[in-house]
Amino acid sequence: MQKLKQPLIWLVAALFVGLNVMVLGRLLDLGPTAPAATGVPAAADARPVIRVGVISRYAPTLIYDAYQPVMDYLSAAGAHRYELKLSASYEDAAEQLRRGEVSASFFGAWIYARLGPSLGLAPVLAPRGEDGGASSHAVLIAAAASPLRSVADLAGRRVALPSRDSYAAHWFAATCLGAAGLAAADLDSVHHFGYHQTVVYRVLDGRFDAGVVKESVAREFGGQAIRVVARSGPYPGPPLVIRAGDRSPALAEMVELLLSLDPADARDAAGPARLGQRVQPGLRRRRRADLRARGPSPGRRRRPMIPRLPPAGSLRTRILLTTGATITVIMMVVSWGILVQWRQT
Repeated sequence: MQKLKQPLIWLVAALFVGLNVMVLGRLLDLGPTAPAATGVPAAADARPVIRVGVISRYAPTLIYDAYQPVMDYLSAAGAHRYELKLSASYEDAAEQLRRGEVSASFFGAWIYARLGPSLGLAPVLAPRGEDGGASSHAVLIAAAASPLRSVADLAGRRVALPSRDSYAAHWFAATCLGAAGLAAADLDSVHHFGYHQTVVYRVLDGRFDAGVVKESVAREFGGQAIRVVARSGPYPGPPLVIRAGDRSPALAEMVELLLSLDPADARDAAGPARLGQRVQPGLRRRRRADLRARGPSPGRRRRPMIPRLPPAGSLRTRILLTTGATITVIMMVVSWGILVQWRQT
């Protein structure tokens, strides 16, 4: 019995330590570091810096993968050095632009319609769709093997949604459910995730029965993994937004350079036109009226289905993570002490 006791103690100790290390790693993992920009080193480039923002629609590495080639193209072709600035949330991107921390920002259609005019912002460009128009679609998806065939089948089901400030989430709550005779109360549960790709992953791993994302994101996963159950009507594509009345030479340069991109040109497709992989190919000029023409009205914001979580990078989030990490370390020490005492008895 004594011979079995010692290996058992070490096995339990290893399990305790391993579990706590995994929890600690989970708490402290804020995502991979964004890749460095290519081109001329910043220290050697004395040109004026123009910072461009982007809403947190995708994970940071995916945002850099999509938008950094555009910054590299603008810096190489223009008279300024362009840098990408990430945001902690959709609203944070709007505030960055209002405060002048960025000169322009890639927005979402719904967040612009809700906040843009009141913050003195104006759209100047929007991506073209494959049909040449500047529109996007949201889709309700399910796993390929799921029995879900219509929106009505969502009764009693779990649904994953992107940010509350995304058009996709509002289309689902304001239009999609009602058209099928359902309300949020008819669902088992609804959870909002920070990124569209996360919604797809949670559907694929079975934690949720269905999800809502931009159609362009659903296409990235192909028809073998997920299946489209419902599709929204067209809504304005994500615009490039500036402060209204800003006629600085840098902005004029950026707009003209972006308009000159041609996804059909192999030279552009190899670099800056990769923007089309995350939004849609090509760009066209955009007016405020275009963004007010279609989609759920942002005037009356729907009540959140679940309490809002603090955005990643916020002070509250850092406090929660630090507290969680401290508790985990204490658990490790106490667990180890208990095991040592048990071994000595």
